[in-house]
Amino acid sequence: MKSLKRFPLLKTLIGLFSIIALGASIYLTQHYYSVHFPEGIGGGGICDLSSFFNCDSATNSSISNIFGAPISSLGIVTSLLFLAPLILSKLNLSGVVYLFGGINLVGCVGLLIYSLVSLGSLCPVCSIFWVSSNIAFFLLY
Repeated sequence: MKSLKRFPLLKTLIGLFSIIALGASIYLTQHYYSVHFPEGIGGGGICDLSSFFNCDSATNSSISNIFGAPISSLGIVTSLLFLAPLILSKLNLSGVVYLFGGINLVGCVGLLIYSLVSLGSLCPVCSIFWVSSNIAFFLLY
């Protein structure tokens, strides 16, 4: 992992893309719980743009959760791990960051293919997470 102190622009870009990925993950986690455990009369979320671009098909899919927890919660963990080297510069977290980043990369590609082939739709907020988290990972790498 690069010494981020010597590259302030790189540090800023990693932080920006990690925060975008974190925001998308938080929204998707909230969306999952609001769809599966509604508390009132709900309307469409901000990501229900059309029959092709919507989050509901992904949220209602069979792989939207792992043991009842939304997979977007893993995005929260991954985004926080990408932010960790920026905040905790004294700790060497490169192995953990690379491991989660690599798993995230493979998972994002797999979920993109699953969304297009099996669901026939694309979640716009998922796409924001996929792109921003992988940009942050490649910038860290």
